Amino acid sequence: MNRSRAAILPFPGDPYLLNYWLGLYDRFWKDEIDRLYICLNSPIEAVMVEYIKTRIAKSNEDGKILFIYDPVQMEHGAVINKALDLVLE
Repeated sequence: MNRSRAAILPFPGDPYLLNYWLGLYDRFWKDEIDRLYICLNSPIEAVMVEYIKTRIAKSNEDGKILFIYDPVQMEHGAVINKALDLVLE
């Protein structure tokens, strides 16, 4: 049986935390999963959303990261459930 693994990162929009998390992803567990779902759910400015997309692209050369954006703040569990609806792994 061919198994695959995914990780879900609910993300409220703090670019400093994103840099920290993606640094850990790049250094330690990029090769441990088949897909990373980053779920940004926050009514932040459009310029910040574009910065976040650009930062994610730097860590997504292999195409393993799927970025999901919803401009509405949601509870942690609701964000995870929304991502789980998309997970195929």
